[in-house]
Amino acid sequence: MSANPYEDLNLSDEVREIRNALEESKDKGKFEVIDKVSAPVDELSRILIENKPQIVHFCGHGNGEALIFESDKREEEVETSILTELFRSEQSIQCVVLNACYSERQAQELINHVDYVIGMKGEILDDAAIAFSKGFYEWLGYGKEIEKCYQHGCLMIRLKLNKLKTAEKEKLTRKLGIATTSDNTAIFEHLKPIMVRRTLSPDSPPETPHTVAEGSEELPDFLNHLLEDYFNKSELKWSLCFTGEDESDKLGDLLKELRHSFSPTGEGKQVPSGFSYWGIVSTLAWESTCRDPLYPVMRDGTSSFEKRWKDICNEEFTRQKYHYVSLGVGTGKKDNEILKCLRSNHNIRYFPVDMSSTMLRLGVKNATKNIALKGSDVLPIQIDFSIESNVIELRKLLDRIDNDDPILFSLLGNTLANFPDDIELLQTISKLMRTGDKLLLEVATTESNLPAAAEAAAKEYANTLSFKEFVTSTLLQYTNMNIDFANLVFEHSVEPCKFEDSEKALYINVLYRNLSQETISIMLPDWGEPVKFEPRDTIRLLTTRKYGAKGLDEIIFGSKLKKINSSKKLFQNRNNKYGFGMDLILLSK
Repeated sequence: MSANPYEDLNLSDEVREIRNALEESKDKGKFEVIDKVSAPVDELSRILIENKPQIVHFCGHGNGEALIFESDKREEEVETSILTELFRSEQSIQCVVLNACYSERQAQELINHVDYVIGMKGEILDDAAIAFSKGFYEWLGYGKEIEKCYQHGCLMIRLKLNKLKTAEKEKLTRKLGIATTSDNTAIFEHLKPIMVRRTLSPDSPPETPHTVAEGSEELPDFLNHLLEDYFNKSELKWSLCFTGEDESDKLGDLLKELRHSFSPTGEGKQVPSGFSYWGIVSTLAWESTCRDPLYPVMRDGTSSFEKRWKDICNEEFTRQKYHYVSLGVGTGKKDNEILKCLRSNHNIRYFPVDMSSTMLRLGVKNATKNIALKGSDVLPIQIDFSIESNVIELRKLLDRIDNDDPILFSLLGNTLANFPDDIELLQTISKLMRTGDKLLLEVATTESNLPAAAEAAAKEYANTLSFKEFVTSTLLQYTNMNIDFANLVFEHSVEPCKFEDSEKALYINVLYRNLSQETISIMLPDWGEPVKFEPRDTIRLLTTRKYGAKGLDEIIFGSKLKKINSSKKLFQNRNNKYGFGMDLILLSK
């Protein structure tokens, strides 16, 4: 809507820029532009009801107390209270742009009935008004949310000011009543629009309007596009990683655990869950183990994953768009199978998460191999996802995705079994999930809870040289110990359920025990006193499990999740009499 009773505004140019911006955009088919030039005030209500607009854009004059409309080519002031009543009746309106001088008061009143309102706190000049409109609707036409459109409109005003010559700038500052300055910022602060927003809910009272400042902590859109263009054309297969934790702090955590007191049972010195895969030596050792054809747990789990995933990846995943968050990327080969399915009919985003930046580099390369994913749609995130505060921050990041598509999370490779308190870990991960999200959980399973089955499970690990190299790789990287595989102990037991009288899992505890008669001095990379590793003292390197049916039910129920699908179990030939296998389970809140 436009009104120009004084015939002093170039409104035709503004209307043309709005129309061109939308008609030349990617989403041009989603927009219809309706012009109402010099519409009489008494017809506004009918116009809104007939057209049911989502966005109302007014260009014209304001004086602080009212907006200036036309009636028989004469000015007609419409007070704020009347304007508010006009907009109150039409529920389709989501955004109002008041591209008129001194319209801040109207914006603050209208926000009680509209999600977003943009107004002008001071005088707005023709060129600045047109520049803002062009930038706002350009971004709207590319599917950007209202706040980003507003910020881009503000940026276009600044770019316009940047082109002014010194003489033009001085003339402008005099006209606006600003002290003569060559600083564009002072002029922009006088010209820039304000934006107020609120979140409407039918069941809640109106929120206090919140003013969105131009130049907030979000990346400017021109920088977003610069980065996106680089990521998509770069030869690098991954090019950005959110580093959520200081690596030196993580090293301190590890060294603290290695300085614990004497324990013959692995309750003292230990490599905490996740640190077994942390660092370049451990990552390379894990990759080597995964390639080992003599390591049955990994060999059979990897070779059968495609088939088990196809049991899960039904019509829902090909019909519904899911973004993908991989908690523990591993070698990336399983993620590759998942991405093939999710990416087949949709443009998705991939968020691999791991506490090891080295593991992320390895995993993302394999996960995105032969997958048509843009570089800007892949964002590795380096955090320890077993820490609740990290999970909260990760969810905040995911909430910034610019649509409401659900997310498929995954915890693959029997990672759950490596945590002493597996229920607590799954409870933490469940806090990531929203309604409609899914969690794909892969676990090693057993059909027998006999002590003999636990012994057979331990032998699977103990008989594999590459696995021994992997579990001791952390000691090799961060201590001066001479590793002797004769000191490796694979303790095994049947773990009971916490909350019912039943067996939960076959439990394997991998310890490094000083079997000599001498105390060994261990140097750590913190320049502290050597650690005394006395005879019979132990360092716990890793815990793992094979879950029984009752145990899986317990941790799923205890995490307030429910099973909605599962794959057929794969049984390994070597210990088929105990029913060892890998299961893939799909969970929801």
